[in-house]
Amino acid sequence: MIGAGKAGTTALWYKPIFDLIWFRLLRMNTFYAPRPPIRDAFRTEMVKYFRPDVVQLQELTGRDLTHWHQ
Repeated sequence: MIGAGKAGTTALWYKPIFDLIWFRLLRMNTFYAPRPPIRDAFRTEMVKYFRPDVVQLQELTGRDLTHWHQ
């Protein structure tokens, strides 16, 4: 019987090949370029917009995230 064996182990032979091809394609199709810094006005607007979410996350995790407000 083809594929007989433990459940989930019959198709594992191709995983290393798939991973190799996947990561090579990913590298070939990825271009890293330096990004210009964001404008101060936009950064201030984003900090103000996300402040309530950051405070809520800070309360949920019990971590100090005040550096995100700067």
